[in-house]
Order: sequence, then C-alpha cells, then structure tokens
Amino acid sequence: MGRVNLGVVIRARREGRGYDLARFSELSGLSLSYLSDIERGRTLPSLESLDRCATALGTHVRALLRGVYPWDGTAEPGSAGPLPDGRRHS
Repeated sequence: MGRVNLGVVIRARREGRGYDLARFSELSGLSLSYLSDIERGRTLPSLESLDRCATALGTHVRALLRGVYPWDGTAEPGSAGPLPDGRRHS
C-alpha cells in the first residue's frame, strides 16, 4: 500500500509544479518509464532515486514520505495493508 501512496504523492507534487513526465525525467535524471512505474505504484524507488525525485520537485524526501507509511507518525492508524508475505501488522 505504501508504494501506491508514495506514487500518488509524487505524481501530485509533479503535477502541482506543472511538470509532465518527460520534464520530470530530465530534472531527476531518472528514466521516464521508471518514474511512471513509481507513480503507478508498480515499483518502490531506492533512497537515491527518491532523493532525486525530491530534489527535482524542490522538496525533501521526508516531505514525500509524510503520511505515506504508518511508522512516520502521521498516517491514519490501520491504514497499512498486509505485509508482503500476507501477515497483518500487529
């Protein structure tokens, strides 16, 4: 669930800055297809890639992660889905 939420946040920030994917790709140095996969929640970016995205969007990694994962203290309780192996969070 987190990677989908992260993709939504990144897309919203990108669109808020008026960038299309091609411009975002130029600014971040990441491929257009990779950025598309991140925004669609198909892949979780590495920390380095996330930092490149944040820099291209004029923000910080922490701002992109805020509210995305339950461990950051701002996400809604119980919003985390099952763990990748199917277990539930305790």
